[in-house]
Amino acid sequence: MSKHLLKPTVAILPAWFLSLFLLPSCSDESLEDRAREIIESNKSVQSLPETKSEGLIRSADGRQFTEAIKDKSTDRSVGFSEEGKLAYKGELKDGKPEGTWSTFFPDGSLRWKGEKRDGVNHGPFTMWYDNGKAKMSGNFKKGKKDGKSTIWYRSGKKWKEQWHRDGEPTGLWKTWDEEGKLIDELNQSPVKADGNESSD
Repeated sequence: MSKHLLKPTVAILPAWFLSLFLLPSCSDESLEDRAREIIESNKSVQSLPETKSEGLIRSADGRQFTEAIKDKSTDRSVGFSEEGKLAYKGELKDGKPEGTWSTFFPDGSLRWKGEKRDGVNHGPFTMWYDNGKAKMSGNFKKGKKDGKSTIWYRSGKKWKEQWHRDGEPTGLWKTWDEEGKLIDELNQSPVKADGNESSD
């Protein structure tokens, strides 16, 4: 077995990566394409030989695939639904989501795309409706909403504007009706650790 496949990161992958299997790789195809071929052909991982080159790790349920990237500290990962549709793709660092991650609707269109660091949302993100229109955009900081978030109706018209600081509501929150008329404003005061409202 290759020393590359015995990297300590494999031992600390999340629970759904336990009971891992090795699959051969083909460098001219993307991870998604290779994983889809395996799922569509319903190949039995037990019948495939181990590979001494860069390979795939397949989860016990057969729907998640991870590929170690040579000369990088991150691994690529893709997951599929029970129906065989792409559900997510992104990268892992030390077994935790890292960098840009995307989730998908069954038709392959984007549902969510954002940045992750150390396994939690960290950075800008966008969510979409299944009709392709933006649903929400905003920012996370270490897993908590931070800064301005904008929410839209399915029609594409602005619905809400909200602000957070370290996950806590703050600032002026606004709501519009579908005709674009401002119908509500609420001044959110951040809550201090002692439970009292902040004056800023």
